[in-house]
Amino acid sequence: MNKQYYPPGPFLRFFRWYCHRDYVEDLEGDLLERFERVADQQGPKTAKWLFLKEVLLLFRPGIIRSLPGIQKLNTYDMVKNYFKIAYRNLQRQKGHSIINISGLAIGVATTLLMLMYVSYELGYDKHHTQADRIYRVGLHGKLQDSEFHQLYTTAMLASEMKKTFPEVEDATRFLRLGTINFQLLEDSVATQTYLENSVYAVDPALFDIFSIEILVGNPKEALSSTGKVILSESSAARYFGNKWAEKDLLNQSMVINFGAQPIHMSIAGVVRDMPSQSHFHFDFLISNENIPNSKETNWWNNSYITYLLLNEGASAEELEAKLPTLYEKHLPPKAFENGNEWWSFLQPMADIHLKSNLPGEFEPNGNIIYVYIFLVTAVLVLVMACVNFVNLTIARANNRFKEIGIRKVIGSTRSQLVFQHLVESQVYCLIAVLLALVLLLVVMPTFRSFADVNITLDYFDYKIIIPGLLLFSLLLGSLAGLYPAFYLTRFAPINTLKGTLNKKGTKVAFKHGLLIFQFVISISIITGSLIISKQLHYIQNKQLGFEKDGVLVLENLYFLSEEIDEFKYALEQNAGIIATSASLSVPTIPFSNVQFKPQDHENMAFDFIFADEDFAETYGVTLDKGRFFSTEFASDSMALVINQAMALKLGWEEPIGKQVQLYGNADLTFEVIGVIEDFHHKSLHHSKIPILVLPNFYRRAYRDNYLSIRVAGGNLQEIISHVETTWKRFIPEVAMTYFFMDDHYNNLYKGELQVKTIFKLFSGLTASIALLGLLGLVGYITQQRKKEICIRKVLGASIRHLLGILAKRFLVLILVALVVTVPLVWVVTDSWLQTFSYRIDIPWSAFVMAGVLTLIVSFVTICFQSLQAVMANPAMTLKDE
Repeated sequence: MNKQYYPPGPFLRFFRWYCHRDYVEDLEGDLLERFERVADQQGPKTAKWLFLKEVLLLFRPGIIRSLPGIQKLNTYDMVKNYFKIAYRNLQRQKGHSIINISGLAIGVATTLLMLMYVSYELGYDKHHTQADRIYRVGLHGKLQDSEFHQLYTTAMLASEMKKTFPEVEDATRFLRLGTINFQLLEDSVATQTYLENSVYAVDPALFDIFSIEILVGNPKEALSSTGKVILSESSAARYFGNKWAEKDLLNQSMVINFGAQPIHMSIAGVVRDMPSQSHFHFDFLISNENIPNSKETNWWNNSYITYLLLNEGASAEELEAKLPTLYEKHLPPKAFENGNEWWSFLQPMADIHLKSNLPGEFEPNGNIIYVYIFLVTAVLVLVMACVNFVNLTIARANNRFKEIGIRKVIGSTRSQLVFQHLVESQVYCLIAVLLALVLLLVVMPTFRSFADVNITLDYFDYKIIIPGLLLFSLLLGSLAGLYPAFYLTRFAPINTLKGTLNKKGTKVAFKHGLLIFQFVISISIITGSLIISKQLHYIQNKQLGFEKDGVLVLENLYFLSEEIDEFKYALEQNAGIIATSASLSVPTIPFSNVQFKPQDHENMAFDFIFADEDFAETYGVTLDKGRFFSTEFASDSMALVINQAMALKLGWEEPIGKQVQLYGNADLTFEVIGVIEDFHHKSLHHSKIPILVLPNFYRRAYRDNYLSIRVAGGNLQEIISHVETTWKRFIPEVAMTYFFMDDHYNNLYKGELQVKTIFKLFSGLTASIALLGLLGLVGYITQQRKKEICIRKVLGASIRHLLGILAKRFLVLILVALVVTVPLVWVVTDSWLQTFSYRIDIPWSAFVMAGVLTLIVSFVTICFQSLQAVMANPAMTLKDE
């Protein structure tokens, strides 16, 4: 053996503690010998897992040593008898056993689902071997009192940082190319045409920084030259079939259309698809060498997404502190006048998915707040399930006083009785855990679809699950068995047989406390789910300042080039189309952000959009002052419209006639001719911000990406068919893609909608666990008071009166839980609502609804469980008195 390896110390000591003295030396020698051999052959990690497994497997009768006071505990017949008794008790009390085991199983399965979801969210980008050293660079800008953070940086930033700062080992850039028309060529003839959205221009360092598996070719070399394209695995299958690997793809010809400029390229490689847990995905990659702007030296132009790989041991904080010097070096002094700021900041790649929400993200990101919510909820659900299990186990054990007394009379020691109750509790717990695993396997496909997450259940990938569940079963079973094991066995046999024990006192308060705790958790989750639903309903139905319903949006309008007006006219011949508008962007898709110099102000950064004269009509935007621009006025090519928020920000009481310079260039001076009412072009997480609308008949062909079509109610499919037919007539070689504005707006809240959906599921499961606990406890209380109920019935008590007596105590406890829940949920949901600029007030109706629903369901549960005892024949119950 070249290196000395040591087995896990705690497990070795555990083995020495439980192993019989006659076997410990031989067995330990075998364990250590096997550990060293496996460590040499397969590594210390595998050897430690195997050592743990063997230590646990050896923990069985025949090898466990005799403990002081339990000399006969290890005999096979006695242990076998304990399992028999556990099985018989399980059969004898089927109803109680089903409630107890199913409640714990549902709780464990629910917790595992939540934890797997949390693990999935936290696992983003961890597949990159250098993930801890990869950072994304963002840009911070401040002009006067307008401040912004953005994803895009200048083309020169990557090379400049690598050259200037010794902390940077390598750097690469992504340039989003938008929607590109790809044509596959065979013998110079186009055979297939596709529109591709996930197309990026990148640098060769991409493969040095990120862990991207190469399947075919030499993509890194391809990114060093022009005329080469790299496909993802799924793209190769889409173009060449599932058996693409059997074909010779390299040097296969393709044509890529950048608008009206086709570029001939050849396939240089295929790479593995990025995992689902990646904050970016792509279908095609080309080299930045194909992009003239990649050599851009203007530091005002920001269109690239930049990533850095830091040297090992380099401090990101120290590097970030140096970054402002870059902009001081490359921007003119006037850029920093009047307190203006320009500097870059670093984002650890591991934080991007959950902690970043910059304009222009590759894909919608998650939210770390929701991860914390689910993590806390998972712990609470598991604790509630455990409390429920312990509560019901204690309730069941209270009926075994006479059994314990008889066993003591015939010679059982207290230690034997303790072990017996612990074994029974362990059996129940183990069955519940196994059932939870079965439930997890059954519901996992449904959960993936329901929650829209790509979680897979592979126990070999989750090596901690099986040992963790076994340890959980051991601990919970021991905890649940402690009360009957130590409390019930301490009484003298004469008292247990005569039934003269005092069963009241602190243990009743303890059980009531556990029940209150369960309902606090259950009502909290239900109330939280209702408040989330109300907030999402509010933001989905709030007046946005524009009409999102009934708007069909066509993408890739630039393919029409100079034929846009003719295309619009052809569409409007259909009576179902009310209005159309061509624009650079549309609400819900980020507007551009550049510098403007308003009259009597310094340079400021504002969101703006290029649109045609029909934009306001198509989106139902209301005009506040002046007019919207029109092609009927030649001067309107240099006119603009602002919103009320901008007029307020600039202090313009009479904005009509004011001048605004684009990029601070006097040759690009626009005149304000109208003011529109504010509208939300972002999600309601953001407040209304200043916006400028510029006419797109200023350099029109470059300014149109989308065509918005307002349609009348009626036969929508007929209208879509008309639009598709018209599109094919103008550009048959390009497929039409479109979306509906209201659907796209709802996508802004994908994370919240996902949380709402999952919370609904888990709130139902949590309520089920609480009601199962209530059902079992009511059954126990009813059984305890069975004779009292019969005596009251003989004395003339009505069924309604008897049900009221039984229900009163539990309903009071639920009311107490509701009182405890209100301030707790209020604080948590108020913190969440503060993340929205537009939010609801926390509704009291949510607490009332959750409380009333819980009380009604609980009362029905109590009556259902108690009715049998209330309806029983008193003579049969009191015959032995």
